[in-house]
Amino acid sequence: MNKRNGMYFLLCLFSLILMGGCVGEKTGSTEVETDGGEDQQSEENKQSGDNGEPVTITIALPFGEDIFQDRYGIIQEKLPNINLEMVYFDGTSEGLEELFASKTVPDIFNTGNVALLQEYDAILPMDGLIEKHGFDTSVIDPSIVTFLRSFNDEQSMIGISDGSSRYGLYYNKEIFDLFGVAYPDPDKSMTWNEVVELSRQLTGKRNGTDYIGLEFDGNDFDPPLWQFAVNYTDPQTGEVQIADKPELQSFFNLLQDYYNIPGVDYNDTCFFCEKGAAMSIGWHGMFLWGWDDDVSNVENMDIAPLPVWPDLPNTAPKLQGWPIMISSYSEHPDEAFQVLMEYVSEENQLNMAKTVSAGPTTVYPKVLENFAADHEFYDGKNVSALFALEPALGEERRSAKWDAYVDINKAIEELATTDIDVPTLLRKLEEESTTKIQNAKDQE
Repeated sequence: MNKRNGMYFLLCLFSLILMGGCVGEKTGSTEVETDGGEDQQSEENKQSGDNGEPVTITIALPFGEDIFQDRYGIIQEKLPNINLEMVYFDGTSEGLEELFASKTVPDIFNTGNVALLQEYDAILPMDGLIEKHGFDTSVIDPSIVTFLRSFNDEQSMIGISDGSSRYGLYYNKEIFDLFGVAYPDPDKSMTWNEVVELSRQLTGKRNGTDYIGLEFDGNDFDPPLWQFAVNYTDPQTGEVQIADKPELQSFFNLLQDYYNIPGVDYNDTCFFCEKGAAMSIGWHGMFLWGWDDDVSNVENMDIAPLPVWPDLPNTAPKLQGWPIMISSYSEHPDEAFQVLMEYVSEENQLNMAKTVSAGPTTVYPKVLENFAADHEFYDGKNVSALFALEPALGEERRSAKWDAYVDINKAIEELATTDIDVPTLLRKLEEESTTKIQNAKDQE
């Protein structure tokens, strides 16, 4: 039994448990046969909505109730005709089957595992609902729209995004002062080569303490790579295209220069949090954790715009996020779409932005201007630096299936911990990726 049939089997099992039968073809809702042979469950749901009774929309997501309320609380207030209920879903195949086996058919999925839902044919394309409800997608950042349309050949929009990461160059003024180096420009990006050279000036020992000039928080090297926003493989054939991507050559050359700085090692420790690094490339939530809940720990820290590539002087990393998608099995797609529209409304986006509950996915000026306004750790910081650049547009058709076999992180670790040169590393990465992809195809 393939996964698609497995899903249908579970839906039938769900119906059998409730009503005692399962008939008919799947046409967008679970069809349940009663003793009279009518689709009583669907009819009752329709009548409930028609009579003005609230419709229940179940949202499956991998977070707790507190985050659910942060993101959906205002939406519940704005939509009195809809009751929102949360159900936990860890994004795995087993978790999905457990949902259906427990008689739960979510109306909305919020997960990063889009491929899983595609295998089960569980995503309802939104283009028809967008047109029907007259929703203006221009309020969503173009980078996010490109991302949400890149999961299929038809480039249909699969949902909205729950949030997105914005990046900046965080810096500690105390360490700059200790080394007698001027602070980064608060309004203008350095190039990546310039920030690496600055890191050299800020790496060394002072007063018996070792400092490094720059770290990539949590070994997250996505920011410079995502500014290029390229696939590593052909989305149709799986052909590895590393040798044809000068962007990857530039990226790994940058990291080689970075790791050639004496004192810089491959380490995911947050030295910036320990005040041992002068600068850190970090996401918008850098000040949320790791400071012992003491705002004085970030008193002498601030944010500058993210470094850029010389050929892309105004380009931020492409935006991605966990899509919020309407289930193709939902009996209330219109009400589910109302929830999604409210999620990206200015009011809800502003509420989440002020508290840093999620990174903005929309372009409302008021939302961007008030990001982190209610969070004391960002008070007085140059928060606008996080939005100083225009996010890159990713490929129109992402190659997530085949790119997953290209282990960029392993290659970075090898570059940082061995004497391998970049050309050899890229040849090795291409050969290993090609072998893994071929093995995967042979097993299909």
